[in-house]
Amino acid sequence: MIRQAPVQHGRRLWEHARAEVEARPGLTWRSSTRWDLSAALWAIEVEGRRSAEVFERLFRDHGFVFRPFSTLGLETLRISPNVASTTGDLDRLVAALAAG
Repeated sequence: MIRQAPVQHGRRLWEHARAEVEARPGLTWRSSTRWDLSAALWAIEVEGRRSAEVFERLFRDHGFVFRPFSTLGLETLRISPNVASTTGDLDRLVAALAAG
């Protein structure tokens, strides 16, 4: 049986992150836009930037750890929050992504 609290927390994070990304010019939400088809892994694109470069800068400057993907014409970042992640964590990540 799945405990509901972690699932609800994951959905709150997903909704918050998606709204923040979609509100920022230069960022594109590349994951499903439906919660029932989504998961705890999200894909975000920083338009015009190579994912490896974004990863290097955000890890060096902010300590963020995520997986850059550069394949089949995609330059996305795989974000995988967990039960310890907060909306504040996501706000800091999205702000750093939007800064270029």
